[in-house]
Amino acid sequence: MKFTSAAVDKFNDSYQRIPEVGCWIWERAVPNAKNLYGSFYADKKVWRAHRFSYALYVGDPEGLDVLHRCDTPCCVNPHHLFLGTQADNNRDMTSKGRNRSKPRISACKHGHEFTPENTRFLQGGKRCLKCMRIRREGYEARAKALGMTYGYTAKSKPRWKRELA
Repeated sequence: MKFTSAAVDKFNDSYQRIPEVGCWIWERAVPNAKNLYGSFYADKKVWRAHRFSYALYVGDPEGLDVLHRCDTPCCVNPHHLFLGTQADNNRDMTSKGRNRSKPRISACKHGHEFTPENTRFLQGGKRCLKCMRIRREGYEARAKALGMTYGYTAKSKPRWKRELA
């Protein structure tokens, strides 16, 4: 790809070479502190810094992902970059142990296992039926001690009712 000489000069002034590891560490804008990928504005377009480096020194990535061999997101050394699909990127990430997916929750906070028989999906999350039963029994015991009954309305809202003697 062709870039203006001003954009190339600005890019080359924006990283520091680390000879010990061979990385070129991006020192300008990093819009998201969680992922550390650099950002670069050149020729009326915002680029990820490593994509710009690949386009400048190797060639147009043509819709593919630009991956890092060195696993350093802020590295812009074109010798550390290679092309791949999103599937290649996911395989690379998983093989190197950088998969950040949430661990699967297999039990409630009280240790009851989430099984099909013990799980209800309510309000966008899992609910433990054993915990719900224990909570309900506590409500019923308090109601009985107060001379009341505890039940549910048609819309499953708790309902307290004074018993008539």
